[in-house]
Amino acid sequence: LNISGSGFLSGAVASLGTTPLATTVIGPGSVQVTVPKELLVNGGAFPLTVSNPQPTVGPSNILVITVTNPAPGITSITPNQAEVRLEPNGPSLQITVNGFGFKEGAVVIVGTVEIPTTYVSSTQLVGFAPPAAIQVGGVFPITVRNPQPTVAVSEALPLFLTNLPPVLNSLDTVPLTYDSSRS
Repeated sequence: LNISGSGFLSGAVASLGTTPLATTVIGPGSVQVTVPKELLVNGGAFPLTVSNPQPTVGPSNILVITVTNPAPGITSITPNQAEVRLEPNGPSLQITVNGFGFKEGAVVIVGTVEIPTTYVSSTQLVGFAPPAAIQVGGVFPITVRNPQPTVAVSEALPLFLTNLPPVLNSLDTVPLTYDSSRS
Protein backbone atom coordinates (compact mmCIF):
# COMPACT_ATOMS: atom_id res chain seq x y z
CA LEU A 1 0.00 0.00 0.00
CA ASN A 2 1.45 3.38 -0.98
CA ILE A 3 0.56 6.36 1.20
CA SER A 4 1.08 9.93 0.01
CA GLY A 5 1.26 12.86 2.39
CA SER A 6 3.86 15.16 3.86
CA GLY A 7 6.23 15.35 6.80
CA PHE A 8 7.20 11.67 6.98
CA LEU A 9 10.48 11.18 8.86
CA SER A 10 12.81 8.20 8.79
CA GLY A 11 11.44 5.65 11.26
CA ALA A 12 7.78 6.65 10.78
CA VAL A 13 5.32 3.80 11.39
CA ALA A 14 1.88 3.37 9.86
CA SER A 15 -0.88 1.70 11.90
CA LEU A 16 -4.11 0.06 10.84
CA GLY A 17 -6.34 0.61 13.84
CA THR A 18 -4.02 -0.14 16.74
CA THR A 19 -1.82 -2.57 14.79
CA PRO A 20 1.57 -1.21 13.65
CA LEU A 21 2.47 -2.15 10.07
CA ALA A 22 5.81 -2.83 8.40
CA THR A 23 6.56 0.66 7.04
CA THR A 24 9.18 1.92 4.58
CA VAL A 25 9.67 5.67 4.29
CA ILE A 26 10.29 6.49 0.63
CA GLY A 27 10.66 10.20 1.25
CA PRO A 28 9.02 13.08 3.16
CA GLY A 29 5.89 12.72 0.96
CA SER A 30 5.56 8.96 0.63
CA VAL A 31 5.60 5.74 2.66
CA GLN A 32 4.93 2.14 1.74
CA VAL A 33 3.27 -0.35 4.06
CA THR A 34 2.45 -4.03 3.98
CA VAL A 35 -0.91 -4.99 5.43
CA PRO A 36 -0.97 -8.61 6.64
CA LYS A 37 -3.81 -10.65 5.19
CA GLU A 38 -5.02 -11.55 8.71
CA LEU A 39 -6.12 -7.92 9.15
CA LEU A 40 -8.20 -8.06 5.97
CA VAL A 41 -10.08 -11.33 6.55
CA ASN A 42 -13.33 -9.58 7.48
CA GLY A 43 -14.67 -6.55 5.73
CA GLY A 44 -14.98 -3.22 7.45
CA ALA A 45 -13.74 0.34 7.56
CA PHE A 46 -10.26 0.51 9.10
CA PRO A 47 -8.53 3.72 10.27
CA LEU A 48 -4.99 4.23 8.93
CA THR A 49 -2.56 6.66 10.58
CA VAL A 50 1.17 7.36 10.42
CA SER A 51 3.27 8.39 13.41
CA ASN A 52 6.75 9.88 13.25
CA PRO A 53 9.35 8.66 15.77
CA GLN A 54 9.45 10.19 19.26
CA PRO A 55 9.41 12.94 20.28
CA THR A 56 6.27 13.72 18.31
CA VAL A 57 2.93 15.34 19.15
CA GLY A 58 0.79 12.46 17.87
CA PRO A 59 -0.28 10.52 14.83
CA SER A 60 -1.36 11.92 11.50
CA ASN A 61 -4.93 12.51 10.48
CA ILE A 62 -6.94 9.36 9.72
CA LEU A 63 -7.59 7.89 6.30
CA VAL A 64 -10.05 5.02 6.09
CA ILE A 65 -9.37 1.79 4.20
CA THR A 66 -12.60 0.06 3.26
CA VAL A 67 -12.41 -3.71 2.76
CA THR A 68 -15.60 -5.19 1.33
CA ASN A 69 -16.86 -8.65 2.17
CA PRO A 70 -17.22 -10.82 -0.92
CA ALA A 71 -20.57 -11.90 -2.28
CA PRO A 72 -21.32 -15.32 -0.80
CA GLY A 73 -22.41 -18.32 -2.87
CA ILE A 74 -25.17 -20.85 -2.18
CA THR A 75 -24.87 -24.48 -3.29
CA SER A 76 -27.91 -25.99 -1.53
CA ILE A 77 -30.72 -25.35 0.95
CA THR A 78 -32.48 -27.85 3.20
CA PRO A 79 -35.39 -28.17 3.07
CA ASN A 80 -36.09 -26.87 -0.40
CA GLN A 81 -39.83 -27.42 0.05
CA ALA A 82 -42.16 -27.13 3.02
CA GLU A 83 -45.75 -26.45 3.97
CA VAL A 84 -46.90 -22.99 4.97
CA ARG A 85 -47.12 -22.24 8.68
CA LEU A 86 -50.50 -20.84 9.72
CA GLU A 87 -50.08 -20.82 13.50
CA PRO A 88 -48.66 -17.41 14.47
CA ASN A 89 -47.05 -18.90 17.58
CA GLY A 90 -45.99 -22.13 15.86
CA PRO A 91 -42.42 -23.27 15.35
CA SER A 92 -40.09 -21.55 12.92
CA LEU A 93 -38.98 -23.33 9.77
CA GLN A 94 -35.29 -24.16 10.10
CA ILE A 95 -33.45 -23.64 6.80
CA THR A 96 -29.87 -24.90 6.45
CA VAL A 97 -27.94 -23.04 3.76
CA ASN A 98 -24.73 -24.55 2.38
CA GLY A 99 -22.32 -22.62 0.21
CA PHE A 100 -19.11 -20.63 0.44
CA GLY A 101 -17.78 -17.25 1.49
CA PHE A 102 -20.11 -16.78 4.47
CA LYS A 103 -18.84 -14.29 7.06
CA GLU A 104 -19.84 -14.01 10.72
CA GLY A 105 -22.91 -11.81 10.79
CA ALA A 106 -24.24 -13.10 7.43
CA VAL A 107 -28.03 -13.31 7.18
CA VAL A 108 -30.39 -15.62 5.29
CA ILE A 109 -33.11 -13.80 3.34
CA VAL A 110 -36.45 -15.45 2.45
CA GLY A 111 -37.94 -13.41 -0.38
CA THR A 112 -37.22 -9.92 0.97
CA VAL A 113 -37.36 -10.81 4.69
CA GLU A 114 -34.12 -11.20 6.68
CA ILE A 115 -34.61 -14.06 9.13
CA PRO A 116 -32.73 -14.85 12.37
CA THR A 117 -29.53 -16.61 11.32
CA THR A 118 -26.88 -18.66 13.10
CA TYR A 119 -23.37 -18.66 11.63
CA VAL A 120 -22.04 -22.24 11.68
CA SER A 121 -19.00 -21.85 9.40
CA SER A 122 -17.84 -20.15 6.22
CA THR A 123 -19.75 -22.88 4.34
CA GLN A 124 -22.94 -23.21 6.41
CA LEU A 125 -25.64 -21.01 7.94
CA VAL A 126 -28.86 -21.96 9.70
CA GLY A 127 -31.83 -19.61 9.34
CA PHE A 128 -35.12 -19.69 11.22
CA ALA A 129 -38.11 -18.47 9.20
CA PRO A 130 -40.85 -17.35 11.62
CA PRO A 131 -44.39 -18.50 10.80
CA ALA A 132 -45.36 -14.92 9.86
CA ALA A 133 -42.83 -15.03 7.00
CA ILE A 134 -44.16 -18.27 5.51
CA GLN A 135 -47.96 -18.13 5.71
CA VAL A 136 -48.64 -18.10 1.97
CA GLY A 137 -47.66 -20.74 -0.56
CA GLY A 138 -45.43 -19.99 -3.52
CA VAL A 139 -41.82 -20.03 -4.62
CA PHE A 140 -39.54 -17.86 -2.49
CA PRO A 141 -35.93 -17.02 -3.34
CA ILE A 142 -33.43 -17.82 -0.59
CA THR A 143 -30.34 -15.60 -0.63
CA VAL A 144 -27.50 -14.75 1.76
CA ARG A 145 -26.01 -11.32 2.50
CA ASN A 146 -22.67 -10.92 4.23
CA PRO A 147 -22.31 -8.06 6.73
CA GLN A 148 -21.64 -4.56 5.41
CA PRO A 149 -19.64 -3.47 3.61
CA THR A 150 -20.39 -6.15 1.04
CA VAL A 151 -20.28 -6.40 -2.72
CA ALA A 152 -23.64 -8.11 -3.27
CA VAL A 153 -26.03 -10.80 -2.07
CA SER A 154 -25.67 -14.39 -3.23
CA GLU A 155 -27.53 -15.94 -6.11
CA ALA A 156 -30.95 -17.32 -5.17
CA LEU A 157 -32.17 -20.87 -4.70
CA PRO A 158 -35.92 -21.56 -4.55
CA LEU A 159 -37.89 -22.59 -1.47
CA PHE A 160 -41.22 -24.11 -2.52
CA LEU A 161 -43.96 -23.45 0.06
CA THR A 162 -47.12 -25.48 -0.52
CA ASN A 163 -50.48 -24.48 0.82
CA LEU A 164 -52.02 -26.90 3.29
CA PRO A 165 -54.79 -29.14 1.98
CA PRO A 166 -58.25 -28.31 3.28
CA VAL A 167 -59.58 -30.41 6.16
CA LEU A 168 -63.21 -31.56 6.21
CA ASN A 169 -64.69 -32.11 9.66
CA SER A 170 -68.38 -32.69 9.05
CA LEU A 171 -71.21 -32.47 6.56
CA ASP A 172 -74.49 -30.81 7.48
CA THR A 173 -77.13 -31.34 4.82
CA VAL A 174 -80.67 -32.50 4.33
CA PRO A 175 -81.18 -35.96 2.83
CA LEU A 176 -80.28 -35.94 -0.85
CA THR A 177 -82.43 -37.57 -3.52
CA TYR A 178 -81.44 -38.28 -7.07
CA ASP A 179 -83.92 -37.06 -9.64
CA SER A 180 -83.15 -38.37 -13.16
CA SER A 181 -85.53 -35.89 -14.76
CA ARG A 182 -83.23 -33.03 -13.82
CA SER A 183 -79.92 -32.67 -15.49
